[in-house]
Order: sequence, then C-alpha cells, then structure tokens
Amino acid sequence: MNLKEEKIKYLLKIQNLELKGFRPGTYYNINSDINDIKFEYENLKSACDIKIKENLLGEIEEFKKCVKDYPRSIQYININTDLKILESIHKSLKQSSESSKKQEKLQEEIISNVFLADKLIEDKYNISFIGGLLDEFDKFSKNTGAEAGPNSPLTHS
Repeated sequence: MNLKEEKIKYLLKIQNLELKGFRPGTYYNINSDINDIKFEYENLKSACDIKIKENLLGEIEEFKKCVKDYPRSIQYININTDLKILESIHKSLKQSSESSKKQEKLQEEIISNVFLADKLIEDKYNISFIGGLLDEFDKFSKNTGAEAGPNSPLTHS
C-alpha cells in the first residue's frame, strides 16, 4: 500500500467517526502528514471506544436495576392478583350468604305456613297433622335414639 492509499484509508476512517459524532480537532486532507492523520484517527478512535464503553456500562447498570426491581414487580403483580382473587371470593361468599339468608327466610315462611295450615286443619277438623307427625317422630326417636334438633321443622314453635 502506498502512502496516498494509506492517507485515504485513514481519512475515510476519520470521516466515518465524524459521522458518528466524533469531530476531529483539525481537518486533514490528502496533503496532510500521514503521522498527523494517524494520530488524529487514534485519538478519535479512543474517544469513540470510551463512549461505547460508557454507554455499555450505563446500559448494564440500567439492566441491573431492572433485574433488581423484577422480584418487587412480580411480587406487586402477585399481590394485586391475590387481592383481586380474594375480592372475588369475598363477593361470592357475600352473595352466597345473602342467598343463604333468603333461603333460610323462605324456609321459615314455609314452616310457619305449614304450622298455620295445621292449626286451621286442627281447628276445623280437630286433627293435627304436624302433631301426628311429631308423635310418630317421638316414637321413632325413642326406638333409634334420634332427637329433633332446635332447628328441625318438626319442633313446635
């Protein structure tokens, strides 16, 4: 490679570094000394390498922060998901409880209507259907040991 070709090669390298934002202190041309051109190229190349390393280190630090914050982020997501699940369960239980209360109220109304009907039948025909059932249950419970509980529909109110 002759001197002119070598100068062109380094001048093109300097031009490429200038396009990347690294401006030379002095502009060189084909008539400039090859040692000056090489020196300028080496200075620009060093500045470019330092900048690349700084950027890379900055990116590594950002990555470290992200990795450090990752467990907290996952924990936050898990906690929020768990809270939403718990809220959903609570809502379901509340609806179930309300439904259960409605069902209990309906059962109480049915039982009171049955007792009312039994009372009407007893008054009119002098026969107690419920009382007859209770007598039969008493006989059965004496033989088996079963008892009517306080919430049993067969207990008198």
